[in-house]
Amino acid sequence: MKLVKLLSAIAVATALSACSTASDVASSATNAVSNAASSVANGVSNVATGVADGVSNTVTKVKDTAAGKVETTTTKLDTTSKTVVYSCQQKKSVTATYAFENGQVKAVNLKLGKQAINGLMLDANSSDVVSFASKGYRWNVDTDFSLENAEKTTAIHLAKIGKQSDQLLAKLCEVNKSATARYNK
Repeated sequence: MKLVKLLSAIAVATALSACSTASDVASSATNAVSNAASSVANGVSNVATGVADGVSNTVTKVKDTAAGKVETTTTKLDTTSKTVVYSCQQKKSVTATYAFENGQVKAVNLKLGKQAINGLMLDANSSDVVSFASKGYRWNVDTDFSLENAEKTTAIHLAKIGKQSDQLLAKLCEVNKSATARYNK
């Protein structure tokens, strides 16, 4: 039975190969090489996206002009991070690592005890406080928060966003100056 299946598979493969032309083979080879090159380019792009904090990055914008020429402009992005350790009510500790781009805060990764809460982005719509949000969490700090005074600004609270109400995980957080200094040597 297995021999019959094997022989029929060989017969089908032979018939198909006889029907294909050299251009089909070349086209398939070209597509395979193109796909491989695209995968390599995407991999390099993903690695380049993960540049470490503290390194000046450049962004190159390419623009087609009306005359059909290509113009490029390069902009330097100064990215840095700063870690602040907070002591909150009920003896909870929150470690916040803020990401800054050109001196402006953009995002924060938090650690509540041993629980990592990553990827909270700046909420530009918040006017009362500096607020960071993700799908499941919200972190609020005082309005005067900036790169220059991050180690002096208190945090208001960390909340887990619920369907009907939010759960406060940490509140009234003061900067733990000694622990913060150890992180930012």
